[in-house]
Amino acid sequence: MIRLIRCTLIGLLIWSQSLSARERPRWELGIIHAAGQLPHYTGSNHYYQRSINLPYGILRSEQVDVSGVPRLFTDFTPDLRLEMAFGAELPVESDDLNELPPPGADGSSDKVIRTKNYTRRGMEDIQALIGIGLTLDWYLGEHVTVDFPLLSKSTLGGGFRYAGNSFAPGISVDAFDRDSNYALALGVSWEYGDENFNRTYYEVKADNTLPDRPAYTPSAGLISFNENLRFTAQFTRSLSLFILQYRRVLENSVVQDSPLVVANKNEGWVLGIILALAASDASVTRRK
Repeated sequence: MIRLIRCTLIGLLIWSQSLSARERPRWELGIIHAAGQLPHYTGSNHYYQRSINLPYGILRSEQVDVSGVPRLFTDFTPDLRLEMAFGAELPVESDDLNELPPPGADGSSDKVIRTKNYTRRGMEDIQALIGIGLTLDWYLGEHVTVDFPLLSKSTLGGGFRYAGNSFAPGISVDAFDRDSNYALALGVSWEYGDENFNRTYYEVKADNTLPDRPAYTPSAGLISFNENLRFTAQFTRSLSLFILQYRRVLENSVVQDSPLVVANKNEGWVLGIILALAASDASVTRRK
Protein backbone atom coordinates (compact mmCIF):
# COMPACT_ATOMS: atom_id res chain seq x y z
CA MET A 1 0.00 0.00 0.00
CA ILE A 2 2.79 2.43 0.91
CA ARG A 3 4.59 1.59 -2.34
CA LEU A 4 1.40 2.33 -4.30
CA ILE A 5 0.98 5.71 -2.56
CA ARG A 6 4.62 6.55 -3.19
CA CYS A 7 4.37 5.69 -6.91
CA THR A 8 1.16 7.68 -7.22
CA LEU A 9 2.74 10.76 -5.64
CA ILE A 10 5.80 10.52 -7.89
CA GLY A 11 3.54 10.26 -10.92
CA LEU A 12 1.57 13.30 -9.86
CA LEU A 13 4.77 15.27 -9.28
CA ILE A 14 5.98 14.47 -12.79
CA TRP A 15 2.56 15.24 -14.30
CA SER A 16 2.37 18.60 -12.58
CA GLN A 17 5.58 20.10 -13.91
CA SER A 18 3.75 21.97 -16.69
CA LEU A 19 1.65 23.95 -14.18
CA SER A 20 3.04 27.47 -13.67
CA ALA A 21 3.84 27.95 -9.98
CA ARG A 22 2.57 31.55 -9.97
CA GLU A 23 -0.65 31.03 -11.93
CA ARG A 24 -4.01 30.31 -10.30
CA PRO A 25 -7.45 30.31 -12.01
CA ARG A 26 -9.50 33.49 -11.58
CA TRP A 27 -12.37 31.36 -10.36
CA GLU A 28 -12.96 27.72 -9.53
CA LEU A 29 -15.65 25.46 -8.12
CA GLY A 30 -15.10 22.07 -6.60
CA ILE A 31 -15.14 19.83 -3.55
CA ILE A 32 -12.94 19.42 -0.49
CA HIS A 33 -12.48 16.20 1.43
CA ALA A 34 -11.08 16.96 4.89
CA ALA A 35 -10.27 14.73 7.85
CA GLY A 36 -8.62 15.51 11.13
CA GLN A 37 -8.06 14.90 14.80
CA LEU A 38 -8.32 18.07 16.90
CA PRO A 39 -8.56 18.74 20.66
CA HIS A 40 -11.74 20.36 21.97
CA TYR A 41 -9.45 23.18 23.16
CA THR A 42 -5.76 23.52 23.95
CA GLY A 43 -5.07 21.57 27.14
CA SER A 44 -8.06 19.23 26.80
CA ASN A 45 -7.54 15.49 26.42
CA HIS A 46 -10.90 15.24 24.61
CA TYR A 47 -10.56 15.15 20.81
CA TYR A 48 -12.80 15.39 17.80
CA GLN A 49 -12.03 12.99 14.95
CA ARG A 50 -14.00 13.77 11.82
CA SER A 51 -14.08 13.29 8.06
CA ILE A 52 -16.25 15.51 5.86
CA ASN A 53 -16.84 16.52 2.24
CA LEU A 54 -17.65 20.15 1.46
CA PRO A 55 -18.31 22.13 -1.72
CA TYR A 56 -16.16 25.19 -2.28
CA GLY A 57 -15.88 28.15 -4.61
CA ILE A 58 -13.26 30.85 -4.98
CA LEU A 59 -12.97 34.07 -7.00
CA ARG A 60 -9.53 35.66 -7.32
CA SER A 61 -8.34 39.11 -8.33
CA GLU A 62 -4.86 40.58 -8.04
CA GLN A 63 -5.13 41.31 -4.29
CA VAL A 64 -8.37 39.68 -3.16
CA ASP A 65 -9.60 36.09 -2.89
CA VAL A 66 -13.33 35.72 -2.27
CA SER A 67 -14.24 32.32 -0.82
CA GLY A 68 -15.40 30.66 2.39
CA VAL A 69 -12.23 32.14 3.90
CA PRO A 70 -11.76 35.45 2.04
CA ARG A 71 -8.29 36.83 1.49
CA LEU A 72 -7.30 40.49 1.19
CA PHE A 73 -3.67 41.56 1.16
CA THR A 74 -1.26 44.25 0.10
CA ASP A 75 2.46 43.91 -0.53
CA PHE A 76 4.43 46.84 0.87
CA THR A 77 7.59 45.36 -0.61
CA PRO A 78 8.34 41.99 -2.25
CA ASP A 79 9.25 40.73 1.24
CA LEU A 80 6.63 42.42 3.44
CA ARG A 81 2.91 41.69 3.21
CA LEU A 82 -0.06 42.89 5.29
CA GLU A 83 -3.01 40.53 5.08
CA MET A 84 -6.44 40.13 6.62
CA ALA A 85 -6.32 37.13 8.94
CA PHE A 86 -9.10 34.70 9.75
CA GLY A 87 -9.30 31.89 12.26
CA ALA A 88 -11.82 29.68 14.00
CA GLU A 89 -12.19 27.77 17.25
CA LEU A 90 -14.33 24.65 17.48
CA PRO A 91 -17.44 24.63 19.68
CA VAL A 92 -17.29 22.67 22.94
CA GLU A 93 -20.42 20.92 24.19
CA SER A 94 -20.31 20.06 27.90
CA ASP A 95 -21.55 16.77 29.34
CA ASP A 96 -24.48 16.78 31.76
CA LEU A 97 -23.44 17.21 35.37
CA ASN A 98 -24.44 13.66 36.31
CA GLU A 99 -22.82 11.98 33.31
CA LEU A 100 -20.61 9.01 34.18
CA PRO A 101 -16.93 9.57 33.37
CA PRO A 102 -15.72 7.98 30.12
CA PRO A 103 -12.50 5.94 30.27
CA GLY A 104 -9.45 8.19 30.35
CA ALA A 105 -11.32 11.43 31.07
CA ASP A 106 -9.38 11.88 34.34
CA GLY A 107 -6.14 12.32 32.40
CA SER A 108 -5.06 8.67 32.47
CA SER A 109 -5.43 8.73 28.67
CA ASP A 110 -3.79 11.33 26.40
CA LYS A 111 -6.71 11.21 23.96
CA VAL A 112 -10.40 10.61 24.53
CA ILE A 113 -12.29 10.64 21.23
CA ARG A 114 -15.83 11.90 21.86
CA THR A 115 -18.23 14.70 20.96
CA LYS A 116 -19.01 16.03 24.44
CA ASN A 117 -16.53 17.25 27.04
CA TYR A 118 -16.63 15.54 30.44
CA THR A 119 -14.08 17.88 32.07
CA ARG A 120 -16.55 20.76 31.58
CA ARG A 121 -19.58 18.72 32.73
CA GLY A 122 -22.41 20.91 33.94
CA MET A 123 -20.78 24.07 32.57
CA GLU A 124 -22.07 26.32 29.82
CA ASP A 125 -21.27 25.18 26.29
CA ILE A 126 -18.67 27.18 24.38
CA GLN A 127 -19.92 28.42 21.04
CA ALA A 128 -17.76 28.23 17.92
CA LEU A 129 -15.54 31.29 17.62
CA ILE A 130 -14.53 33.20 14.52
CA GLY A 131 -11.41 35.34 14.56
CA ILE A 132 -10.86 38.33 12.27
CA GLY A 133 -7.78 40.52 12.27
CA LEU A 134 -4.51 41.27 10.54
CA THR A 135 -1.23 39.47 10.05
CA LEU A 136 2.09 40.94 9.00
CA ASP A 137 4.18 38.47 6.98
CA TRP A 138 7.91 39.10 6.65
CA TYR A 139 9.72 36.91 4.10
CA LEU A 140 13.40 36.43 4.89
CA GLY A 141 14.51 35.26 1.49
CA GLU A 142 12.76 32.42 -0.30
CA HIS A 143 12.51 29.88 2.52
CA VAL A 144 11.91 31.63 5.87
CA THR A 145 8.74 33.48 6.91
CA VAL A 146 8.04 35.37 10.13
CA ASP A 147 4.41 36.23 10.78
CA PHE A 148 2.54 38.26 13.40
CA PRO A 149 -1.20 37.42 13.39
CA LEU A 150 -3.53 39.35 15.72
CA LEU A 151 -7.15 38.13 15.87
CA SER A 152 -10.24 39.50 17.58
CA LYS A 153 -12.62 36.63 18.32
CA SER A 154 -16.40 36.51 18.63
CA THR A 155 -18.98 33.76 19.05
CA LEU A 156 -20.86 32.47 16.01
CA GLY A 157 -23.78 30.78 17.77
CA GLY A 158 -26.31 32.99 19.53
CA GLY A 159 -25.07 36.24 18.01
CA PHE A 160 -21.65 37.85 17.78
CA ARG A 161 -20.42 38.15 21.36
CA TYR A 162 -16.88 39.41 21.90
CA ALA A 163 -14.67 36.60 23.26
CA GLY A 164 -11.24 38.25 23.42
CA ASN A 165 -8.06 38.58 21.37
CA SER A 166 -5.20 36.24 20.55
CA PHE A 167 -1.71 36.90 19.21
CA ALA A 168 0.48 34.12 17.78
CA PRO A 169 3.86 35.26 16.41
CA GLY A 170 5.69 32.51 14.59
CA ILE A 171 8.42 31.52 12.18
CA SER A 172 8.50 28.78 9.54
CA VAL A 173 11.14 27.31 7.27
CA ASP A 174 10.05 25.88 3.91
CA ALA A 175 12.14 23.43 1.90
CA PHE A 176 10.63 24.89 -1.31
CA ASP A 177 10.86 28.47 -2.55
CA ARG A 178 7.97 30.94 -2.78
CA ASP A 179 7.29 30.18 -6.45
CA SER A 180 6.97 26.44 -5.95
CA ASN A 181 3.75 24.45 -6.22
CA TYR A 182 4.85 22.62 -3.10
CA ALA A 183 5.54 23.42 0.52
CA LEU A 184 7.26 21.32 3.16
CA ALA A 185 7.48 23.66 6.10
CA LEU A 186 8.43 23.33 9.76
CA GLY A 187 6.97 26.06 11.91
CA VAL A 188 6.90 27.20 15.52
CA SER A 189 4.68 29.80 17.17
CA TRP A 190 3.69 31.14 20.57
CA GLU A 191 -0.02 31.72 21.20
CA TYR A 192 -1.00 34.44 23.67
CA GLY A 193 -4.51 35.24 24.83
CA ASP A 194 -5.85 38.30 26.59
CA GLU A 195 -7.85 37.92 29.79
CA ASN A 196 -11.19 37.67 27.99
CA PHE A 197 -10.03 34.94 25.60
CA ASN A 198 -8.36 32.89 28.33
CA ARG A 199 -11.48 33.12 30.51
CA THR A 200 -13.59 31.74 27.65
CA TYR A 201 -11.84 28.36 27.84
CA TYR A 202 -10.16 28.13 31.25
CA GLU A 203 -12.23 30.02 33.84
CA VAL A 204 -14.20 28.10 36.49
CA LYS A 205 -16.77 30.30 38.19
CA ALA A 206 -17.87 29.74 41.77
CA ASP A 207 -21.19 28.19 40.73
CA ASN A 208 -19.38 25.64 38.52
CA THR A 209 -17.06 24.26 41.19
CA LEU A 210 -16.90 20.57 42.07
CA PRO A 211 -14.72 18.68 44.54
CA ASP A 212 -12.18 18.09 41.75
CA ARG A 213 -12.83 21.40 39.97
CA PRO A 214 -12.05 24.46 42.13
CA ALA A 215 -12.76 28.04 41.11
CA TYR A 216 -10.14 29.48 38.80
CA THR A 217 -9.65 32.81 37.03
CA PRO A 218 -6.91 32.91 34.37
CA SER A 219 -4.78 35.90 33.56
CA ALA A 220 -3.62 37.16 30.18
CA GLY A 221 -0.48 35.63 28.73
CA LEU A 222 1.05 32.62 26.99
CA ILE A 223 -1.31 29.73 26.28
CA SER A 224 0.95 27.33 24.39
CA PHE A 225 4.11 26.84 22.39
CA ASN A 226 3.17 25.28 19.05
CA GLU A 227 5.08 23.19 16.52
CA ASN A 228 3.77 22.07 13.15
CA LEU A 229 4.94 20.25 10.05
CA ARG A 230 3.00 21.17 6.92
CA PHE A 231 3.02 19.69 3.42
CA THR A 232 0.98 21.18 0.58
CA ALA A 233 1.04 20.29 -3.10
CA GLN A 234 -0.67 21.77 -6.15
CA PHE A 235 -0.34 18.67 -8.31
CA THR A 236 -2.34 19.98 -11.26
CA ARG A 237 -4.57 22.92 -12.05
CA SER A 238 -7.47 20.99 -10.48
CA LEU A 239 -5.92 18.78 -7.79
CA SER A 240 -4.16 19.77 -4.57
CA LEU A 241 -3.36 18.23 -1.21
CA PHE A 242 -2.54 19.48 2.27
CA ILE A 243 -1.31 17.60 5.34
CA LEU A 244 -0.66 19.13 8.77
CA GLN A 245 0.88 17.47 11.81
CA TYR A 246 0.97 19.64 14.94
CA ARG A 247 1.85 19.72 18.62
CA ARG A 248 0.87 22.23 21.32
CA VAL A 249 2.79 22.36 24.61
CA LEU A 250 1.51 24.18 27.70
CA GLU A 251 4.85 24.40 29.52
CA ASN A 252 5.16 27.87 31.14
CA SER A 253 1.54 28.56 30.18
CA VAL A 254 -0.48 30.98 32.31
CA VAL A 255 -3.46 28.59 32.12
CA GLN A 256 -1.71 25.29 32.90
CA ASP A 257 -3.05 25.32 36.48
CA SER A 258 -6.66 25.58 35.36
CA PRO A 259 -8.71 22.53 36.47
CA LEU A 260 -9.98 22.45 32.87
CA VAL A 261 -6.46 21.67 31.61
CA VAL A 262 -6.04 17.89 31.68
CA ALA A 263 -3.22 17.47 29.12
CA ASN A 264 -0.04 19.54 29.01
CA LYS A 265 0.51 18.51 25.39
CA ASN A 266 -1.81 18.14 22.41
CA GLU A 267 -0.93 16.35 19.18
CA GLY A 268 -3.09 15.93 16.11
CA TRP A 269 -3.34 16.04 12.34
CA VAL A 270 -5.37 17.42 9.44
CA LEU A 271 -5.57 16.02 5.90
CA GLY A 272 -7.32 17.58 2.94
CA ILE A 273 -7.78 16.85 -0.77
CA ILE A 274 -9.12 19.64 -2.98
CA LEU A 275 -10.58 18.85 -6.39
CA ALA A 276 -11.62 21.67 -8.74
CA LEU A 277 -14.48 20.49 -10.95
CA ALA A 278 -14.66 23.71 -12.99
CA ALA A 279 -12.18 26.56 -13.36
CA SER A 280 -11.52 29.68 -15.40
CA ASP A 281 -9.01 29.62 -18.24
CA ALA A 282 -7.90 33.10 -17.18
CA SER A 283 -5.44 33.25 -14.31
CA VAL A 284 -3.86 35.53 -11.71
CA THR A 285 -0.36 35.42 -10.25
CA ARG A 286 0.27 34.29 -6.69
CA ARG A 287 3.27 33.74 -4.49
CA LYS A 288 3.22 31.96 -1.14
